[in-house]
Amino acid sequence: MFLDYEDHETLENIRNNKKVSIGELKQFYDNAFSEALDDTNRHDIDDLDKILVERFTKGVIKLTASNIWLKYNTAVTVNNEEGIIDYGQGGKLYKKYKNIISNFIRSELIGLHSLGD
Repeated sequence: MFLDYEDHETLENIRNNKKVSIGELKQFYDNAFSEALDDTNRHDIDDLDKILVERFTKGVIKLTASNIWLKYNTAVTVNNEEGIIDYGQGGKLYKKYKNIISNFIRSELIGLHSLGD
């Protein structure tokens, strides 16, 4: 999310926002990319054309955002104890990831033979 420096309410609450470093974003992205490869039974995406690579990457970005959301959006009660976490946005992003990435799953038939033999 980009900050609107003319929105005074946003600026008053800026200290409440979690800052995520570029290095941490890269780590989340790399982990999400590996997870997407695992979910699709792939070693790489070299066989995909440019448009499909962009679509696959959009799925990885959704997974990255979902994982970051789930890491940093924990509820804290008045007594500074962990409360109920709202998975709403993280769950929505994950569902979008699954919808995109399901189109890239590779399958392989192994060991088919006749039962009558």
